[in-house]
Amino acid sequence: MKAFLTRLLFGSPARTIEHPIFGKATLVETKSGAYWEAEPELDGETIGVGIDTVSGEEPTTEQVRFYREITRDLTAAFARAAPAIATRYEEWERKPLPTDWRTVFKFAGLSVPMNGDDKRKWDIAFDCVAGRANGHMFTCYFENGSPVGASVDG
Repeated sequence: MKAFLTRLLFGSPARTIEHPIFGKATLVETKSGAYWEAEPELDGETIGVGIDTVSGEEPTTEQVRFYREITRDLTAAFARAAPAIATRYEEWERKPLPTDWRTVFKFAGLSVPMNGDDKRKWDIAFDCVAGRANGHMFTCYFENGSPVGASVDG
């Protein structure tokens, strides 16, 4: 009876897995779908990763490939997001985005779409580390392989 009341009041305990690439991942279920939330290390920094899933299936080989492809060359990843992020950065800073993005941003994380399919919706985030926007996260949203917008969080 106690276990039933605990589940009723607090929900079921979150399912976690230990993934060889993403590390400890926790299944998060929302009204709009489910995803694995993980905080792997990349180049000595902890990043946030959300991995889309259906029915709690563990991350697929294709999703690992997508993650590795994006994180292998962060300059190329930033270049993909720059058209959307630059506009928001320039609104905050009132000056152009520097040529070397790493002087003002550091990689914070990304979401990994189902099947690692770049044509599905996904996003990538960078923390601003300098200027008026310091401490804010800039997130670029992708659809059909192209940036469609960016947001700035505090």
